[in-house]
Amino acid sequence: MTAKDRALETLKLQRQRYLERLPATVAYLGELAQSWGQGRLDEQRFEALKQGLHRIAGSAGIFGLEELGREAGRLEAAICNGQALEGEGRRALVQAVLSLAARWLSSTEHLTESVDTLDTPSQGVMPTVWLLTDAHASEQSLLGSLRQYGFDVKRLDGLAAAEGALVFSGSVHGVLVVDSERVKLTTTLSERLLQAGVPIVFISRQDDFESRLEAARLGGCAFFARPLDVMKLVELIDSRVGEREAEAYRILIVDDDELLSLHYQHALRGAGMQAEIEPDPADLISRLETFRPDLLLLDINMPGYSGIELATSLRFYEEWTGLPIVFLSAEVNQERQLLALGQGGDDFIAKPISEKRLVSVVRARAERMRRLAGLRACDGLTGLLNHVHIKEALAVECMRAMREQSTFSVVMLDIDHFKQVNDTYGHARGDSVIRALSHLLKTRLRGSDKVGRYGGEEFLAIMPGCQKDAAQRQCDWLREAFAALEFEHEGVIFSCTLSAGIASSEDYELQHANTLLECADQALYAAKDGGRNRVIGWHRQLEHEAGARHSVTG
Repeated sequence: MTAKDRALETLKLQRQRYLERLPATVAYLGELAQSWGQGRLDEQRFEALKQGLHRIAGSAGIFGLEELGREAGRLEAAICNGQALEGEGRRALVQAVLSLAARWLSSTEHLTESVDTLDTPSQGVMPTVWLLTDAHASEQSLLGSLRQYGFDVKRLDGLAAAEGALVFSGSVHGVLVVDSERVKLTTTLSERLLQAGVPIVFISRQDDFESRLEAARLGGCAFFARPLDVMKLVELIDSRVGEREAEAYRILIVDDDELLSLHYQHALRGAGMQAEIEPDPADLISRLETFRPDLLLLDINMPGYSGIELATSLRFYEEWTGLPIVFLSAEVNQERQLLALGQGGDDFIAKPISEKRLVSVVRARAERMRRLAGLRACDGLTGLLNHVHIKEALAVECMRAMREQSTFSVVMLDIDHFKQVNDTYGHARGDSVIRALSHLLKTRLRGSDKVGRYGGEEFLAIMPGCQKDAAQRQCDWLREAFAALEFEHEGVIFSCTLSAGIASSEDYELQHANTLLECADQALYAAKDGGRNRVIGWHRQLEHEAGARHSVTG
């Protein structure tokens, strides 16, 4: 059974539970309405009557009972506005509630309603790069470099090979790089590729206007003159098709309606998000600190709490001023909706809402949150987390690991002899080397790993759930890939190496960020001291060596 099938099964079970509870719910509301009509309903039970109708108004549509939801919403508004009604007016309202209960106590029409399907996200994959040239061209260096950057590279020798291989029935995650000196792309093939969403990049030694105009006429998105700056080509490919598997959006649902919360949770999880439920608003702050959501879905009316007040209170915390808050409520009073948006809310979704719209709204808001947060948190040159935010990420990972009793590894990486690169080839070329390593880190590490530029040519990686041995293998892989990259400056080809030090939480009873950083730095120092271009895992002996160094230098 696929994830989507499991999500649908869950929705069916939730719907069944809802339908099973419905007769008892509407019967209870009928009893309350009768007591209200007889003047025997105290304030607390009158509130229960309003809340019961409110919940049905917000939830019935979710489970395919739109008419019931609309009627409950109408009655809720009428009762709230007619609380002081007496005589015939009150009797009419009581009768309307009883009629509602009677109908849904016996009706079976809803059993034929279908459960909506869910959108499921596509999984991120490394894009394919097709290199179209001819059999006489070597291109081993270019092919090797692109593969080192993590792309799935396929060579096509000649137009006939391309026409046979590049046949698609839908959109494709890839780029065609055409050696326009050796192969003349046809308009027919170009149009076929553009229909499949495949960007076309032209490369040539003929660096003139006519060559570029020809590339533009064939639908090219870019033109590179040889000798190639591979890093620029890689960045262009990344900008076109470089969406990587990103960490799932984290959504926290705060709603006292357990069944409805479970429904939202499964709808969001079915769409690839991490969705957690917090039924008790009193625990909201601690839950935010541990889960650290990208977005908060907040009900407005909860027993003892107002979602509007909770949102206002959250904005008093500097840490949560930027957290998107979307109110999800059956509240129909527009003034109250506007008040909610004016008191810290970012959006208001009226219940009931379809799973598809819920997923769409939540994803759009969470994506915007990630983008804005990324602009604040990322290093301008590399797009990785900056010094402050990678240290914050390490502190968060320490807390998570202690809470879940899991392990993780911290890696400190540094480009060897980087000063010589800047002195020999200039700072612009040095920046290219830094960007190349940052690209490798982004593409070769997992989406769940955190990577930041710690400073200058030094990087920090946090690898959750990764023990030291696995981190060692991963870093050695990165080290070899980076050493295989070739950089060019005014016809001179050069390469660089890196050194790395690893500290793993499995070596300590308590995980303190500063301790792990210090140990990773000691291991990095040992790698440098041992001749560079190597990866060293921290061990107790390094601590003694560091102490000895400090005593000498101190």
